[in-house]
Amino acid sequence: MSSYLALAAKPHKIAMSENGTYKRPIIINLFSSKTSSVPESEYQKTKSLCHERQFDQPNFVSTDYISDDLTEFTNSSKCKSTLNSDDSDKESSGIKRKFLKSWETLYPFIEYDREKNIMFCKVCKQFSNNKQKSIRFVSGTSNFRASSIQYHEKSVLHAKCQKRAIAMLNGNSNPVELLDSDRKKLIQVLKLVYFMIQTRSPFTYFPHLCETQKNEGVDVGPAYTSHQKVVPLFAKYISMDLEQKLTKELSGLSMFLLVIDNCFSRSTENHKLVYVKYLSNYRLKTVFLGVIDSVGNSVFENLGKLFERFLIRDWMEKIVCTAVHTIPESPWYDKLVEQIKEKSKNFICSLNFLLYKVKYCNQFFKDHSFSAQFFTLVYEIYWYYENLPDDYKHLPHISYELDNIIQGYGKLPKNTNLCFSFDALSAINQDWVPLVQFLKDQNDSILHTKTRKTGAKILLLVTRSQFLWKLALVMDILNCLSDFSNQAQDSNGLPFTFYNELQNACCDIQKAAEGKGATVQTFIQEMCTMPPSFRDTAIHIDINLNKVISGSQSLASLLVDFLNKQTFDKTFFDNYHIFDTRKWPQHEQGLTVFGNSEYLKLHLSLGKSEEQFALSEWQSFKKYVYQNFSSELLDKPKIVFLKVMNEFCSEFSVISNILIKLLFLDFSCKEVEKGYCEMNLIKSSDRCMLSVASLQHSMMVTMHGPLFAQFNPFPAIELWMKDCSRRYHKRSKQKNKNMILTDCDSFLESFNKSNNMNPF
Repeated sequence: MSSYLALAAKPHKIAMSENGTYKRPIIINLFSSKTSSVPESEYQKTKSLCHERQFDQPNFVSTDYISDDLTEFTNSSKCKSTLNSDDSDKESSGIKRKFLKSWETLYPFIEYDREKNIMFCKVCKQFSNNKQKSIRFVSGTSNFRASSIQYHEKSVLHAKCQKRAIAMLNGNSNPVELLDSDRKKLIQVLKLVYFMIQTRSPFTYFPHLCETQKNEGVDVGPAYTSHQKVVPLFAKYISMDLEQKLTKELSGLSMFLLVIDNCFSRSTENHKLVYVKYLSNYRLKTVFLGVIDSVGNSVFENLGKLFERFLIRDWMEKIVCTAVHTIPESPWYDKLVEQIKEKSKNFICSLNFLLYKVKYCNQFFKDHSFSAQFFTLVYEIYWYYENLPDDYKHLPHISYELDNIIQGYGKLPKNTNLCFSFDALSAINQDWVPLVQFLKDQNDSILHTKTRKTGAKILLLVTRSQFLWKLALVMDILNCLSDFSNQAQDSNGLPFTFYNELQNACCDIQKAAEGKGATVQTFIQEMCTMPPSFRDTAIHIDINLNKVISGSQSLASLLVDFLNKQTFDKTFFDNYHIFDTRKWPQHEQGLTVFGNSEYLKLHLSLGKSEEQFALSEWQSFKKYVYQNFSSELLDKPKIVFLKVMNEFCSEFSVISNILIKLLFLDFSCKEVEKGYCEMNLIKSSDRCMLSVASLQHSMMVTMHGPLFAQFNPFPAIELWMKDCSRRYHKRSKQKNKNMILTDCDSFLESFNKSNNMNPF
């Protein structure tokens, strides 16, 4: 007995609906939806009853009565659940669909999996992206209907995958083609994006810039021109193109120097700029890698991800030196140095400061009681002078330094440290007399209330002896740091005396803090006690020099301890001075004995044990250098080493390894200083919500991107078309439709022969 009962009237007596159409017969499921199938015992009983009893044929005379009964049944919940039952209920009810073998001939892109009892599209499964893997004809479906296959054949997904398949057969990695008009518009959009990044403009200006270009006759099109998020979108692909070029150069590094810098503002205080220095044709090259976040213990994790992105494997084992700008208490820095020392066999030193920032006021000056209020007053002087009208700005030295600060930071930063150097304080010292006279003249003039009050406060404080003594002492300390920075960054020779220069700088700082510096001695001569005046200007003596010196000595002791907290390979730094050709003996007899014991120590520190081979290599190296280089070239050790490594790198294997390490002891920071300024301009106080990813992309473009006239947008367009789902694409015309299907069929024939083919 069938599980379904069809209630239908005779054709001339079928009930009519209100609009005059015939009502469809209702199919009623006699079994409950909870049961998956008819029990076999019940089926046998029903079958036997059918043979025994003969039912009379129903005679539906009153069609209205039947129509009312059917209406009540169709409005019930049981009928609704029955009519809306899914495919599983139909299969369990006895209706099962099967895959027809003729479909493989009619639709050659369909393949049937007998084990899983599913069918799928071979083309879409092979050439769909990760986001499309969950679609039925990609993952597989049991909806065996010819209509579903026909619907999939006409779908956008199938058309795109066909294009990709045909493009792979033709050797084209990018199957999507742009119309010439769309390509021209997209090129203009990318050029505008590149222009905005290079000029560090806010992203919100992009729609206005596009409208301006349209008014001037430049066709940029309606797409991707009306929202500011277009700039970080396309900046990502421009940055990806630059990163791919950089990866080819960095993936094979064996040794490098790691440089980590940070910025001053609150919006970027948790960001770190990462650089690597490596030898390219025996020339030290500094490259910006990216921006990482340093919140919590995420420094190591983010560093690892950054190096993996450039395919630099086992990065800790390849580090020779590190130069990291840190604050006095940085636990992550100590942990980083410990791990590098354990894993790297080539590690020789680690610095917790950068030379270009040593000459600026660091964290000690901001937090110490001796200099905290002093630098607040220095900031107020520059703030007061910046907010004056242009007609009142007649102080030459302060104006020049203020322009330099604004050029490097975009505007005068709110921080009172890290933006003031010896030059900024020297400008106040040189313009002190006209500054005091100007403040006196403007004290009673009509100016802005806040500016006038700040000027009166500055006039009161700068005419005290305490300010003048602190100005002199801090200038002497910063002068010592500036001299050390310039000497250590000298590129003419290798830093053979780096450690000695650091120790000498610490001694000079302590002497300057004791009041023995040149600026303090000059101030002593220019200051008169009766009547109290300085440079013929009346001042107020509120404190003597000895009390100020006691505070400066405590500051200097903290600063010296911080500078001495460096990690050096003592064996290397105690003996590497023998390679300084400027101090070699001029006679051959003295040269044969020179540096033998020191070189043996260096040889053993590298893990070598053959002393005779070490001495013979050392003697042949000295002999070759002495005979082939003039005295003028011997005064430039770096040039000597580069020529030796270019010509005799294989013959002097151990010495070449030592010379490479010596070349890495170059702590010049021109590229790092450029990155510091670029980050301050990109993520300014007006753009403090810029994400780390957007900052990374903008920094890559500004640090590694070409000039605007040399910018090529085509690689970025190709990357965008491969990755982005919203794209310009050429719509296939009707006359080319048969050609595309024919090519796809030929591809599918080859695909059937080789099921393991994976073009991606």
